[in-house]
Parts: sequence; C-alpha cells; structure tokens
Amino acid sequence: MRWLTITTAVLVGALGLPHSQAAPPAHLNGQKIYEQKCVKCHGKDGRGNPEMDVAPLAGEQTLEGLTQAIAETMP
Repeated sequence: MRWLTITTAVLVGALGLPHSQAAPPAHLNGQKIYEQKCVKCHGKDGRGNPEMDVAPLAGEQTLEGLTQAIAETMP
C-alpha cells in the first residue's frame, strides 16, 4: 500500500510540472536568419542583387570557402 501511495504521489507531481516546448525545426531557424540578415543583398530566391554586385548563393563554392567568405565579408 505504501508503494502505491508513493507511486501515485510521484505521478501526480510529474503531471503538474510544466511541459517544455520543443524548439522549432532547424530549417525554420535558418529561414528566419536568412530573412533577417541575407535577403537584402541575396534576394528572397538567393539569386543575388545585381545592383549591389552580389553573386547568387548557388554555385560551385565549397562549404569551407563559403564559411570563410561569410566570416570575412558579411555584416
């Protein structure tokens, strides 16, 4: 009987705890960051802005090269 009381108390206590919300999927975070920091120069479709002489995002650049370019030149 004592175990039943303890188990019930633990379960009731656990049900009363607030549930943490799951983080949004990573692609939604990336989309939000792109819209805030990149779209002005690269455009919504990533094709670049010819008026600003910004190249399209798609191309043959390696991940390492792209990471370096972002670190050295992006605001």
